[in-house]
Parts: sequence; C-alpha cells; structure tokens
Amino acid sequence: MNKIKKVYTFNSEKIDQWIDFLCSPFVNLYNKYLNVSDPRSRNRKILLFAFSIVMLDYLFICYHVDRSPFDLVPSIPQIDTRDEINVYVSGLDGKSILKEKRLVDKGSSDTDFAYKLVSFVFAGSNFENTRLAVPMAGKVRNIWFYEGKCVIDVRSEIIKNDIEVIPSSEETFRKALSQTILENIPSIKEVIIAENGIPNRKLWETFVSSAETPKEETPAN
Repeated sequence: MNKIKKVYTFNSEKIDQWIDFLCSPFVNLYNKYLNVSDPRSRNRKILLFAFSIVMLDYLFICYHVDRSPFDLVPSIPQIDTRDEINVYVSGLDGKSILKEKRLVDKGSSDTDFAYKLVSFVFAGSNFENTRLAVPMAGKVRNIWFYEGKCVIDVRSEIIKNDIEVIPSSEETFRKALSQTILENIPSIKEVIIAENGIPNRKLWETFVSSAETPKEETPAN
C-alpha cells in the first residue's frame, strides 16, 4: 500500500511540475504586461494581443489557400459594355439568309464598326458550318463613306478548282452584307462591294490548277 502511495505521489508531483513549466511563460507575460494598476492600459494590451492572434491565424489561412492577404474584398466584375446587334449571314444552301445575334464593341467610328460587321458576315454562322457558302477569307483593303454610301474594297482571292462554288451564293452574300450594314449603320443608304478598287466585280473566281497545255498541231503532210 505504501509503495502504491509513493508511486501515485511521485506521478502527481511530476504532473504539477509539468503544468507549472507550461504555464510559467503565460504567467510571466500576464505579470509583466497585464497585471498593471491601470485597467485602460490592461484592456488595450488584451485587445492588441487578441488582434495579433487573429491576424496570425488569417495569414496562415491565406498561406494554405494560396491567396494574397490583401484580397479582403472580391474583385469587382467587369461591366460588359458591348451592344447586341443583328447580323445576317449566308445559309448552308447558299440561297437563304440567317439572322443571328452578336455582341460587339462598336468602336469610336463607323469605319471601325463597319470592319467588324464585314468580318462577321464573311465568317458566317456561329452555329452552323457555312464556310462553303462564302468560299473566301474576305481580306478588306479599305472601307470609306461618301454621300450615304459605304464602299467595301476587298482583296481579290483565287478559289481552287477542288472547292465547289454554290450557285447564286455570291448574290446571297452581297444581300446579307448589305442588310447587315444598312441595319446597324442608319446613316448608310447603299452598300457597294468592290474588288481591288473595281466596284461590283465578281468575287468568286475559280482557278484551274491542272491547266492543260495546248497540244502542238501536227503539220499536214
């Protein structure tokens, strides 16, 4: 019985020593900084200590989530200032015209806006593959306005003979482009499409890659 009591007494003393050892830093801090006669100074130190603990926790959280400590407020979403417009493009059959919506920044001038409209019509539908109805890239040389007319000058392009040109597709394209320009730029009353400066010239040109060389005529005996 005495042995058991001694062991129990020894262990309790060790535990008390460990508790005193662990608590001594906090007791020393309290006696040094918080155990003061002025309660206002004590409260100020308590708040400063609590704020330091909170800030330390916040920095650890930011470190673990890979976030900047200065990102206290979420970023303001960018306001979309683009306008919704109607664009007309050639259909799959090269004869029909499709009406689609586009979001576009009109720019600072009608010329910039016209360049974007032309690119939309040349690119075709956003929902169907209508490239065959407009078999050219549509590289614009210049666009200018005069007397209510919009002149669109495009570069000439050669279409190889392995690309099938849909009949009347060019006429449909011209109507779609004119309708797009006239609806979105009210000051324009007429649209003229030119190729290398020549107005109303045919755009779809076919290039025969395997041109036959003329045969030499055999002289008559």
